[in-house]
Amino acid sequence: MGDRIEEYDNFILCHTGQTPGLYDTRLSIIQVYAPTEKAIKDEIDKFYYTLNKAIDKSHKDFILMGDWNAKIGKPRKEEYLVTKPNGYGERNERGQLLMEFANIVNKIVNTFFKKKVKNRWTWHSPDKKYKNEIDLVLSKRPQIFQNIEVLNIKFPSDHRPVRATILFAHTKSRTKYNNHQKKTITNEDDISQFNKYHQKPARNSKQKQKTHKILSELQLMERRKELQKTKPKSRTIKNEISALYKLISKYIRKYYSNHTYNTIEKHIIQTGGTKKAYKELQTHKTWIEGLKQGKKTHSNRKDIITVATQFYKELYNIRETTNTNGRVHYLSPNIRNPPIPQIEISEVIAATKTLKSGKSPGIDGITNEILKTDSETLIVHLTELFNLILNTGETPTQWSESDIILIYKKGDPNDIVNYRPISLVPAIYKLFSSIVNKRIYPTVEARQPVKQAGFRNEYSTIDHIHTLELLTATSSTRMLSIHNATPVYINLWGH
Repeated sequence: MGDRIEEYDNFILCHTGQTPGLYDTRLSIIQVYAPTEKAIKDEIDKFYYTLNKAIDKSHKDFILMGDWNAKIGKPRKEEYLVTKPNGYGERNERGQLLMEFANIVNKIVNTFFKKKVKNRWTWHSPDKKYKNEIDLVLSKRPQIFQNIEVLNIKFPSDHRPVRATILFAHTKSRTKYNNHQKKTITNEDDISQFNKYHQKPARNSKQKQKTHKILSELQLMERRKELQKTKPKSRTIKNEISALYKLISKYIRKYYSNHTYNTIEKHIIQTGGTKKAYKELQTHKTWIEGLKQGKKTHSNRKDIITVATQFYKELYNIRETTNTNGRVHYLSPNIRNPPIPQIEISEVIAATKTLKSGKSPGIDGITNEILKTDSETLIVHLTELFNLILNTGETPTQWSESDIILIYKKGDPNDIVNYRPISLVPAIYKLFSSIVNKRIYPTVEARQPVKQAGFRNEYSTIDHIHTLELLTATSSTRMLSIHNATPVYINLWGH
C-alpha cells in the first residue's frame, strides 16, 4: 500500500497511499487527543498550535480523528459549510472553539451521516448518566467517506470505537504507459520563451531570492494570460498552459498554508490564544437567512433590515414616566451643581493609550488605530471638543447614530428574539465616555450596594450563585420555600 510513518517532536504522521507511480492517491492521517475539561487555556492553545504544525507538515489531503473532548451538539443552519444537520446533545465552549477551528481547516464528517440517537454518542461518564459525542473525524474531502458509524463493542473503556469507511476514485498515472515521451517544444523561439519564464532565481542574497520568486510568479501568471489569448492553440501551447496552471496552483496553496501558519503563530505570541487568528483568517461572514414577522418569514435583505429595525424601535421606545400629580419629570437646568472641572490634555492622552486595537469603527469610520497613531496632532483638538461638550451640554448629532450588528445566540435563527444587538458607536465618543467614566467611577462605586455584583471589579455573580446554592441547601433541610425569580428576568427582557 505504500504506507509511510514520519515521527516529529510532538506528533507522528502516518501516510497511507497506493504504490508510487501506479496511483496518484496520498492521504495523511493525524490522530488527535485533546486536553480534558480540567485543562487550562494555555494547554488548549498549545494543542491547537501543535495541531496546525502537524497539518503544515502533512499531505494536502489529510484526516483528523480522535478524542477532541468537545461537544459540538446539533449544528446550526449557518454552519452548513462545515457541518450537516446531524448531531448529538448541546454545544459547550470547547465545542465552539472546535467549530471555529473547523471553519478554517476542515469539515466535521460525523455530521454528514444520519444515525439514531443511541448510535451517535461515543463516550459515557463512569456512572453512565451522561453520554456525549466527542470522538470526531475531520477532513477537507468528506466526499470520500462512505459511512461513519459507532461500534457497540463491549470492552473496558468509557469510549466506543468509531469506524470510517473511505473509498478512493483511483486514476492510473499515464507515465506508466508513456515512458518514452517526445519533446513537445521543438522551435528555437519556443525554447527561448520557455527558458525566459522558467529560469532559476539568483542566489546572491535572501532579499534577492524573495524578490525574484515574487516576480517569477507574476511572470508565470502573465505568461498564462498571454497563452490563453492565443488562437488557435497548438499542442505545445496547451501543454504549457496546463503546466502553468499546476505550478501557479502549487504556489497559491503553499502561500495560503504559510499565511495560515504565520497568522496563528503571530496571534499566539501576541495574545496567547488563537481566537483572533481564526477571526482574521475567515474569508466570509454569514448573513441572516430570514426573520419572522407574525406568521410570515422574510428572506429579502431589505425586508430583514425593516423587521429588525421595527423590533428594536418598539423594544427601546422611550416611555415618559409621570409622578403622582400626572406631570412629567424633567431634570431642571436651574439646579445648581458644583462647577465641572475642565478636561486636561493629560486625561485625553491617558485615555487614548487604553484604546484597544482591532475594534470595529463607528458610523464615521474612525478607528482606534487612527486616534493612537495621530495622537500628537489630535490631542489638543479633542481636548477642546470635549470641554465644549461639558460646557454646552450638547454632543455631536453623529454620536447619536450607530451601526447595529446582530449576534445570533441560540434557538430559532428566524426569530429576532434569539439575536443580541451590538451598537458600533464612534471611537471618539467612546474616548470621551471613558474619560467621564473615570471621573465619576469612585463616586458611583462608593454608592453601590453589596448585593450588586454584575459588571463590577472584584465582584462576581458566581458569589450570588454560591449564596443561592447555600440557601437552597438550607431550605431543603429546614423545609423552607424559595421564590423563583427567573420569570421576572424574562419579563423584563420581553418588555
